[in-house]
Amino acid sequence: MLKIHKHIFIFCLSCVFTLPILGQKISLEKAISIALENNLQLRQSELSEQTSEAALLQSKMSYLPSINGNWSGSRSFGTTFDNVTFSRVQQATNNSFTGVSGSITLFNGLSNYNNYKQNQYSVQAAQQATRRAENDVITNVALIYLQLLFDQENIRVSKDKLSILEQQLSRKQKEFDVGRATTADLYNLKSQIATEKLNLVNQENAFLRDQMRFSQELLIDPFGAYDFEFPDPRSIKISADMTPLQEINTYALQHMPEIKEQEFRILSSQYSLRRTKASYYPTLNLTGNVGSSYSSNGILDIQTFRPVQTPYFEQLDRNLNQSLSLQLNVPIFNRLSSRIQVRNASIAYSQAQLQYTITQNALSQKIQQAWLDVVTAVNKYKAVQEQLIALVEAYKMASARYDAGALDFYSFNESLNNKTKAESDLLQAKYDFLFKSKILDLYQGRQIKF
Repeated sequence: MLKIHKHIFIFCLSCVFTLPILGQKISLEKAISIALENNLQLRQSELSEQTSEAALLQSKMSYLPSINGNWSGSRSFGTTFDNVTFSRVQQATNNSFTGVSGSITLFNGLSNYNNYKQNQYSVQAAQQATRRAENDVITNVALIYLQLLFDQENIRVSKDKLSILEQQLSRKQKEFDVGRATTADLYNLKSQIATEKLNLVNQENAFLRDQMRFSQELLIDPFGAYDFEFPDPRSIKISADMTPLQEINTYALQHMPEIKEQEFRILSSQYSLRRTKASYYPTLNLTGNVGSSYSSNGILDIQTFRPVQTPYFEQLDRNLNQSLSLQLNVPIFNRLSSRIQVRNASIAYSQAQLQYTITQNALSQKIQQAWLDVVTAVNKYKAVQEQLIALVEAYKMASARYDAGALDFYSFNESLNNKTKAESDLLQAKYDFLFKSKILDLYQGRQIKF
């Protein structure tokens, strides 16, 4: 029984997660592709888009007439008036009525047209909302992916530092064995190694946490062993030479889906207001009916004025009638219902315009911040790069002096820590530049890739 439950659990996991081939490298492009395929919020946005399309189809159909067929049957007892034979009868009577009716709206203040346009722009807004959701997924995946690369490089830096300390411990142990080093020297190194091992564990734990975030974002197996593909170093050009901020901002305000979405929502609200104002106008409807009836008492003979038993379908044929009517409804007073609806629609239109301005400002601020982050990341990278060159040389000198016994452990360790911190800062500046520059690419309509 336990084995059966285990197999069921494994089967359920395989249904929930989309599993990339273990051991296969996952590139940024592949990660984005998997996320776009699996993201549930994106599926919700697509379903909302389908709902808007259904509403648009319904508004198209409102131009067509409505046609209905009807049939009814009844049985009367006692004294009744037979509407078919136009006589009073004192017997059980079977009656049935059948017919087809149709109606079409000839004029309703252009309500149908405005409703169609409103739904048309709602569909376009929903399509842009889906694109906006896709961009959100792409941005989140890119951020987590680059964070994973940063974590892995931090682990490498931490391992390099640990390797240097272990080499120093090996030398110091030999010196201690021949009496050239003290116990304090030995334990200072061991203490620092223990500290660095703890730092390495923290770095590895950070990587595991970010990998869990990555798997949750992509809805893949969180316990899979994934190999993340690093960008080709030759493709990374950390430079402040980029598209001017104003040019990026202008393009984004014209093409980004969040802006286009709000533009379509304004148009949709505008036609919603016009549709609501149509309630002020009269409506004109054309209605046609074709029907017939049957009575078990027969039909009235116009010559003898007596009922004559007649078969069912013959009665339907002889009792056939048609009608055509026009109906004009003029609104006079409806407890201010139309006025209140128009007012609410007008407020909704103003809200859509305000939301458009808010979205523009928010997007411009994001672009400005991303552009500034790229500039500061470049400046930081160059400064740390120069600092690292000096710190590497200082570390080499400190290491040589420490090996010769001319420098104490604390000074040596400080030099090593300074070099390691500069390496970490350089990595941080590099990946900060990569992420923000990719975001700027997205704002310019470019695909995010290495």
